Amino acid sequence: VASDPFNITLTQTSATSVIVEWSQPSGGATVTGYVVHYSHGVDNINQRVAASSTSSNITHLDRNTSYQFSVEATSEHVSGESNNCTITLFDPFDGINVVECDPVPQSQTVLLSKVRVKIWVCM
Repeated sequence: VASDPFNITLTQTSATSVIVEWSQPSGGATVTGYVVHYSHGVDNINQRVAASSTSSNITHLDRNTSYQFSVEATSEHVSGESNNCTITLFDPFDGINVVECDPVPQSQTVLLSKVRVKIWVCM
């Protein structure tokens, strides 16, 4: 089981783009990659962007819109996903829109005899 990415930071870099950064999980299965999930509006459509490092530049977003992001660490068998983090894109953009999300509560998925259990740990 891949551990959850943590220390998610969202930085608005223009009226329509955000850089998503996170810390690599420690422990758990070897991470083979990451997926950044993001959605907005009432439709809550998730879009995925593969990320080979601990950051991803998300572009072509809608102006003056709130987006919810999470980061998933993938391994050969099971993945671990961060908590959701929300940012609202402002237009005009003034260059100071940064959101830091702490991993509290942090969840860990554990595989026990083919039964998946989610454990919440408050740090």
